[in-house]
Amino acid sequence: MKGSFRASMDWLHTWTGVVLGAALYMMFLAGTAAVFKEETTTWMTPELGRSADPAQALASGQARLQAIAPDARNWSITLPDGRNPSTRIAWQPRAKGEVSDDTPQKREVLDARTGQPVEARKTRGGDLFYRLHYRFEITGRNGWWLSGAAAVGMLVLLVTGVVTHKRIFIDFFTFRPRSNPQRSWIDAHVLLAVLLLPFHFMITYSGLVPIMSTVMPWGMIANYGDARPAVIQAFDQEAARRAFQAERERTPRRKPAGEPMATPALQPFLDRARLQWDGAARPGRVSVANPGDRNAVVEVSSHAEGRLSNRGERLFFEAATGKLLGASSPPKPVAQTQAVLYGLHMARFSATGLRWAYFVAGLGSTAMIASGMILWSLKRRPKRGDTPMTFGHRFVARMNVGVIVGLPIAMAGLFWANRLLPVGLADRPKAETACFFLIWAAAGVWAAIRPLKHLWTEQSIAAALAFGLLPVLNAATTNRGLLPSLAQGDWLMAGFDLTMVATGAMFAAVAWKMVRWAPAANRRKAMAPASSAA
Repeated sequence: MKGSFRASMDWLHTWTGVVLGAALYMMFLAGTAAVFKEETTTWMTPELGRSADPAQALASGQARLQAIAPDARNWSITLPDGRNPSTRIAWQPRAKGEVSDDTPQKREVLDARTGQPVEARKTRGGDLFYRLHYRFEITGRNGWWLSGAAAVGMLVLLVTGVVTHKRIFIDFFTFRPRSNPQRSWIDAHVLLAVLLLPFHFMITYSGLVPIMSTVMPWGMIANYGDARPAVIQAFDQEAARRAFQAERERTPRRKPAGEPMATPALQPFLDRARLQWDGAARPGRVSVANPGDRNAVVEVSSHAEGRLSNRGERLFFEAATGKLLGASSPPKPVAQTQAVLYGLHMARFSATGLRWAYFVAGLGSTAMIASGMILWSLKRRPKRGDTPMTFGHRFVARMNVGVIVGLPIAMAGLFWANRLLPVGLADRPKAETACFFLIWAAAGVWAAIRPLKHLWTEQSIAAALAFGLLPVLNAATTNRGLLPSLAQGDWLMAGFDLTMVATGAMFAAVAWKMVRWAPAANRRKAMAPASSAA
């Protein structure tokens, strides 16, 4: 870096964007898709029925657990809601002898109306986008380190972008889509950056909070770690285990009394929890420790919706008498701040309208990153038609297409794979994930071998067809197509299909724009030598 401070910030802004642009684009697009993670998973499991009254779902879930796991160590019933229409139950088997808390749980998905198990197709669902967003689908904690570095890089881009633009507020009111491409992309980049600047900062900074125990683990290590110097410990798995164990020990826990007692109906405990919370929260999950024993404890956990903090409210009742044993202790200020920032980033608290606002703002952030990537290539495009592009510029230009359009094609390909792969295929979630990455790799190869002048048009047409035809595929392979869903008022399934149609239309508009822009660009190149000669 050299020159003035602003010139140094411009250099840092440019090269941070070049190095991290593709990773940030993937993180933001996947994170935007993950806003509707639950809805995506529901669309990808069309065998699941529609939602039902929570009281009916709770009673049927308890009856199912009593039938298949009366001697379990614990039960858990997650109630259906507008995003997850099914009842989800889990239990920890009680084997002979001592059973540790680490014994794997067994799980079932029930039809919320009938209480019968549902054999839904196995799928990664929206979790693939979620894990791609925050850990690049890399196992272990290396993915967290990479996403943490990218988030810090995004903060650098935001700060240097504000410093670099002298006319940032004047440019906010300037957008010239009919100007030359470079000028139009500059206007679009600045407009998106300024319009969504508070969201950019909030979503980037709060995104570091969920992975704080990995990128800044020393607070946890200082309280729960061993005697080694904290500065040399990147992450201490044992310290994390002790921290979670300490949290668990603050809740009422009882050993089995060895006296059999039928577990009472769980609905009265939900009614008491609603009264206790006085409308500030609503129940989302019911758990029973030591079911079928006199020392059974019923835990009612609040639903995430309507609560900004990521830490839910919990109430503990004695099953035999209904006595309130305690409640989750309020977090200390630092923990509460962490929970609020975590919740603000995840947006689980939000109703449908606010999630759409997150989704649109996320698309705007993604488009801002994409416009910056494209702008870098346009600025370095040869001014004369007979001047060849350098290898580095050709590589970035082709990579831009493979990432900016190739990733959406792969996302649509995941949905196609979900409908076309055999329902009973072994290890089906891995097969879906493999299809996603293979399609993305194919888009990258396509971007590497085809003429650059045709790439944007070709891949945009492919994306338009891949998204636009998804509702047709859904109607052909399931009984929950767009028209039946609209007729039944099933807005979750219908809304997903309509979103796919809108996405396909957007890419079709991009393809049409590129088709119209190409002749004009060729005319400008043809006129350039004559103009210079004159």
